[in-house]
Amino acid sequence: MIWTFKNDEGINFLPVFVLTRWKEKTDTSAFSISISHYLMMLKTVLLKMKLFLKLIIFLKATRVGF
Repeated sequence: MIWTFKNDEGINFLPVFVLTRWKEKTDTSAFSISISHYLMMLKTVLLKMKLFLKLIIFLKATRVGF
């Protein structure tokens, strides 16, 4: 089972990790699925942040807004 908790910004990762860590004692397959899910979500967020930083650098280079 994959645990997800949503907040205003989107998804709060830490409770997902902690809760699955706690459930690890009973079910290892659920733990591994949750870890891969967690890493996938983290990768997506980092990719979006990278794109956002590129946008800011582009805007600074073209002297727009900043």
